[in-house]
Amino acid sequence: MAAYVRAVAVQGVDGGGGERLHVFFATLYCWGPRPEEAVAMRVEDVTLPEPDASDQWCELLIHTATPEVGKQ
Repeated sequence: MAAYVRAVAVQGVDGGGGERLHVFFATLYCWGPRPEEAVAMRVEDVTLPEPDASDQWCELLIHTATPEVGKQ
């Protein structure tokens, strides 16, 4: 999976959306949310530690998934 995530990043060199897809698949790979939860995440939902903090854990706010069954 990690090789796949790296390959997706390479696809974005020509502006084809690879950077956005790279972040999407890296989020799925590293943190394990469902795809609809990853899509619902926003920049404001991520809290990163200060660079010099001894604790380098980040915090992710995962919203409740609201799948839409049968949507056309």
